[in-house]
Amino acid sequence: REPLARKAVEALAIASGALIDRSIDEVVSEAFTTYIRDDPRRARGAPSRVQGAGQGLFAARNLLAGELVTLYPGIHYPAPPPLGADGTYGHSYLAGTSLSCERDLAYCLTLADGSIIDATPACLAECCILRRRGPRCNALGHLANHPPAGMAPNLLVVDLREFEGAPPIDRGLLAHTPTVPSAYSHIGYGGEAIPFNADDPRRAPRLVGLVAAVSLRDGEELFLDYQRSPTGDAPWFAPVASLDKAAVRAMRVAGVSSQN
Repeated sequence: REPLARKAVEALAIASGALIDRSIDEVVSEAFTTYIRDDPRRARGAPSRVQGAGQGLFAARNLLAGELVTLYPGIHYPAPPPLGADGTYGHSYLAGTSLSCERDLAYCLTLADGSIIDATPACLAECCILRRRGPRCNALGHLANHPPAGMAPNLLVVDLREFEGAPPIDRGLLAHTPTVPSAYSHIGYGGEAIPFNADDPRRAPRLVGLVAAVSLRDGEELFLDYQRSPTGDAPWFAPVASLDKAAVRAMRVAGVSSQN
């Protein structure tokens, strides 16, 4: 997750005129609401053009910089609590899941607050809730590969929860979100069971989208900066240069310096 992502999205919205009489929080909330309601086909999965990468993510039509391309699906593991009296804590991801699938760190997206969304395909297929929502084509973010050496990422990670003033998503639409809280989202830090409450941020659906950092052509492969190799010294992982970061590219498109 890039620290400049929110600033980049706001810069693109200003450049497009989307913030006339509206706040960035309202614009982002509306973008997610429209996306979930209309289930658009803005991206598709297909074999990646990167050798050995398997499946990849591609633009399904021409897209404008700042446009919400797809959502990131998966099982949401909430961030760990503050350090306990004994100075230790464990992330809920480490506690595992009731699913029998073998999880793959390459499909895990870590958010700014330390939460993790696990989109391991085998787990998406096994989870009965996500399987029911599977036919929807608007949640393909886990197919985006890290850019190979010599190429730059063209997608920004946008977490709706970072836009604190955003109007809430209609509860009826939340039933179609492509993420579900892990079983450990319903267990208190002391081990006690907690009733489901959609207003509790630990157990409310987490909405994370991938936004076009630059204008994209129909059929163009889409790349997401993994920030670091998910499995250590992976030979395919090439760090993205600071000037090629998606947020920096987006701010150049908007005519704003990333140094401000």
